[in-house]
This record gives sequence, structure tokens and C-alpha cells, in this order.
Amino acid sequence: MNAINNPFALSLSKGEHSAKSHSWFDRPVLSIVEGLTTNGFRQSGCGWDAAQQRGTSCRSPCGGFTLLEVLVALFILAITMAAVSRTANSSIHHVEALRTRVIADWVAQNRLAIHQARGDYPAPGIQTGEEAQAGQTYPWQEEIIATPNPTMRRIIVDVYAPDDVKHTLRELTGYLVQYPR
Repeated sequence: MNAINNPFALSLSKGEHSAKSHSWFDRPVLSIVEGLTTNGFRQSGCGWDAAQQRGTSCRSPCGGFTLLEVLVALFILAITMAAVSRTANSSIHHVEALRTRVIADWVAQNRLAIHQARGDYPAPGIQTGEEAQAGQTYPWQEEIIATPNPTMRRIIVDVYAPDDVKHTLRELTGYLVQYPR
């Protein structure tokens, strides 16, 4: 649509100047919208109507992406998604390892708390056992050592991974005092 076919468009001949002709707000809506695309930019002569006016086919190099551009974009997207997936997997693994270590710490603290609650004063040596926590069984070993003070014992509690007895998850050292009765 041009200004000749548009009854609302301002018609100024060459050389005429008007204050209204320089303001976007004073122009009729149809003359402003004429030639604009949906995103507000001027049309560059692409599209079905423009192709018919030029006498060319509809396949013009004006719009769309080439296959190569699309493939490059998909490749970049695939690399990005692989990196995000790897980071998420790593985070999940670290959270699980941290959870296992925290539970192993609870097992070690429970072993010391049991001795203190009972008022035990065990003889020097090594004790072993297992404790179930959070649906898994954690093997532990207590090494009880005599100290220079005859009323104190040093206890070293080692808690191992549920699936590997050689892998120590937590080592906790505590002292027991023999109170006179």
C-alpha cells in the first residue's frame, strides 16, 4: 500500500514542509504501519507480494537460515547440553559422596556417645562391629589406647565405606574418663 492508495496518508508535494509531517505521532496509523514487518523494522522487499512485484520466484535470499547455519547452531546446542549434563552428573555424584561421609561421621560419633552414656571404661585393644544407618551398614573399628593418665583412655573410631572395608570414610578421636564410684 502506498500513499496514493491510502486516503489517510498526508500528501505533501515536493518542497512543501509542515510541522506535522515530521512527527510520527501526527501521521495516520496506516501510513506509519505501511512497509513495516511484525517486529517493527522496515520490510526489505522480501515475501510473496514483493516477489510477485519483482517477477521473481518466492525463493529469495532475504529470509530464513541456511542448512549450514542450522547445523552449526544445533552442534553448539549439543555441546552445551553435554557440558550441562556432565556438570549435573558430577554434582549428583558429589552430593552422594558427601551424604555417605556425613553418615559415617554420625556412626563414629554414636560409638563415642555410647561409651560415654554407659560409663564404659574399656580395656586397651581393638574392637570391631557394624552399625546400620540410613539403610546401609557401616563397618567400624575402635582402637582403645591407654594414656599416661591412668583414669583416661584414648579411643580412635574408624568408619569404613559400606562396600569397601579398606576405604576409611571417617576417623574420630575421643577420650573417656574413669570417674570414681
